[in-house]
Amino acid sequence: MAKLLKIIGVLAALVVVVIVGMNIFIKSYLTNTRIKALVIPPLERALDRKVTIGSIGVSLFSGVVIKDFAIKERDGKTDFIHSRAFKISYDLMPLLHKKLTVSEILLDSPTIMLVRDRAGKFNFASLAAGAAAKDEADTGKSAAITLPIALSVKQIRIKNAKITFRDFQKELPDADITADLRLKVRIGRDLDLTKLNFQGHLQAQVDAVYGKIKPHAKIQADFDARQITFTVDKVIGGERIAVKGKVKNYMGKPDIQLDVSSRELNLDYLAAMGAALPHKGKPAGQQRPVSARAKTAIAASLPPGLYLPGVIRINKALY
Repeated sequence: MAKLLKIIGVLAALVVVVIVGMNIFIKSYLTNTRIKALVIPPLERALDRKVTIGSIGVSLFSGVVIKDFAIKERDGKTDFIHSRAFKISYDLMPLLHKKLTVSEILLDSPTIMLVRDRAGKFNFASLAAGAAAKDEADTGKSAAITLPIALSVKQIRIKNAKITFRDFQKELPDADITADLRLKVRIGRDLDLTKLNFQGHLQAQVDAVYGKIKPHAKIQADFDARQITFTVDKVIGGERIAVKGKVKNYMGKPDIQLDVSSRELNLDYLAAMGAALPHKGKPAGQQRPVSARAKTAIAASLPPGLYLPGVIRINKALY
């Protein structure tokens, strides 16, 4: 019995030594400098925006926690995206072979500010413009991203995201959105995004203000590289409308199926709301004159060759 206890004590001490040793190895290998070198340069190069990181914590069991992660606006001061915590959970064994297998990337409570200014420009438009200008300036130079370790990612999750959209031209509805996103993704170790394989689920709530109209919507969507399946439960005033749909080949020539249903619709109320919508050249909330309303069929503005079957079910319509 004493010999058994001694063996158990030796094994327990060995386990403690291994855990302590691995913890020291991880903290010495995944240093602040190395993590920032892994995250910041590729993002700043791709976005042409300043990226900042607050504190970084590394733990054997909880992974890497980056607090106060932010992508700045063009001015380098205002936050375009800010996340309270950016957590990276990894598998231990591949790390011993200098291979970082990320089991999950969690973006906790990010806030995103989308703005359309009085000149009609969106604040995110400069992301693509800046990146394109940088690519043109770097023509002839090596644009390859060299990471200090091999990288693969299993899942990306965005929790309790808050998105704010404001249009200072007052042509588009202002909106406040809360969302949760889960994305299972397989990224090759060469970081070739053309081979990206993903599958995701989105839940969101939208509160908008468009003139005198304040619609509310609940959205659920499942998507992958081939199609998007979604449901939207929308409330406009006292009118409730449910929309279910599927979009195939959305990256190319989309094939859309759309079903709309409602238990009861007051058509007079909806028509009155449509007349009260804002339009270009008029402040939000003012009625559009009849001469300014669209005189062409909606179908004329749709992409050629669009296939859009569907069903409309209304149990009761009031007019």
